[in-house]
Amino acid sequence: MYQNPWKTAGTTNILQPGAAIGNVYYVDGSNGNDGNNGFDPEQPLLTITYALSLCVDDHNDYIIVLDYPETHPGGDEDSPIDINKNRVHVLGSNYPYARGDMQQYLQTANAPAPVFQVTARWVEIGYFKLAGGTGDGCIEVLGAIESKGLSVHHCQFAEKVNGTAGPPTYGIDCSTINCGNWMYVGDCRFYEPIISHGIILQNPAQATIERNYFIGVGGDGIHITGSAGAALVADNYFMCDTDVAGKGINLTGNTGGSMFMGNIANEGKDDMAAIPWVDPGTGASTNAWAGNMRGDDFLHPA
Repeated sequence: MYQNPWKTAGTTNILQPGAAIGNVYYVDGSNGNDGNNGFDPEQPLLTITYALSLCVDDHNDYIIVLDYPETHPGGDEDSPIDINKNRVHVLGSNYPYARGDMQQYLQTANAPAPVFQVTARWVEIGYFKLAGGTGDGCIEVLGAIESKGLSVHHCQFAEKVNGTAGPPTYGIDCSTINCGNWMYVGDCRFYEPIISHGIILQNPAQATIERNYFIGVGGDGIHITGSAGAALVADNYFMCDTDVAGKGINLTGNTGGSMFMGNIANEGKDDMAAIPWVDPGTGASTNAWAGNMRGDDFLHPA
């Protein structure tokens, strides 16, 4: 296979000179063609699905999405898009966020489904706006412990939804046991149309969740079940839709040996009377809770 040199094409914040990367494939869901080789940003592929078919397990290949229509482009694009190659990177080209009128808003067809379904290890997803279908997450992780090391960063979840297919039930659905091992979620925003939890994890180990914003999601911001620990959950911000205990971070099992530091929650513009953090499990005594706060309203303008 032809090994192209890396090209930035305005993506210097994504591809760095000298990085140890594999092939780089460019996708334009509005103007690409899967008959192209995808190595040149001026001759991009049409679908992420086809670009993934060209990637090789553990080759550290990159897929750079230059453009994508707000709705499912049709053709041979999977719904959901199955990221099934280990150590692949799927990144939007607009850094640091796909926002405003950018077209990197990935959305399924009108049939409810997640946007990305991850069944591989050590996958990176970044710089997208995502919305899934009712009953699904925007991103779903499957495969138990074999699917691990997912990194999601600089994404916006359910800022817009497909009225026929959505809103999504979860932002990131990692409810298959152990699939959240070594997961990283950072610098993301989870919006109010999400029906249930922003992030749901079952029995994760070594997960890191930091610097995310949860804005009125229907369930808990971060919902963790099971007993595996050694997670770090730090510096997240929650605007809760109701004044209910656990609406920020809710541990429903015996999660232990984890750190929960510097998280802040309030109920809209008001103080929360309820404690937004819940840790009922027998492992609670082994968790470190420090510097987590309920927001105050005394600094609000009159």
